[in-house]
Amino acid sequence: MNVATHDAARERKLLPLPLRERVGVRGLRAESVICITSLEPVTIIHTSESRLIPCSRARVYEAILAFEDYPLWWPRKFHPRLRPSQLPDQGRERIGDRLAFTPVPGIWTGWEITVVTPVEQIRVAYFQGFHTGWGVWRFAPQQEHTLVSFEMRIVPKNPLFGLVYRLARVPRRHAAHIQELFTCLEGYLQCSAP
Repeated sequence: MNVATHDAARERKLLPLPLRERVGVRGLRAESVICITSLEPVTIIHTSESRLIPCSRARVYEAILAFEDYPLWWPRKFHPRLRPSQLPDQGRERIGDRLAFTPVPGIWTGWEITVVTPVEQIRVAYFQGFHTGWGVWRFAPQQEHTLVSFEMRIVPKNPLFGLVYRLARVPRRHAAHIQELFTCLEGYLQCSAP
């Protein structure tokens, strides 16, 4: 058994069962998957949330990509602040744009757009805060609706933060925050099912 296979097998044994919740929101589907992996001495937090939004995929994608419009629809408690890229705008699909926000009062974190696949996905890297990692927004057409999802995988910057993240139930809080973002996004787009 090679080292990579052994570590993956060990990781599976130590994982608590993923929490799956299905929540009805105005008759639409929403799902959260939360998983904490704790292998000595690293804690990995991996969450995935999704919701079916009654808007076209292109419209949802554009709203998520436009960081400068986040103050119009994000919950004010997150204090979203755009930090524009220093890269030239020609053909870069917003790569390098940054958004800082406070998921917890007084604690700033942020995203930097690293990869864009037009109308399919937006990948971000966490550039500030007590953790490192990535997040991916995905957009899947479902008839006249869009299944939008956000998947995050972060690693606290030191073991003490890992313990704090577990005690503070960061994965559950993150899932609740993303579901709140989905609700605000729906209100901002004001789309309706046909």
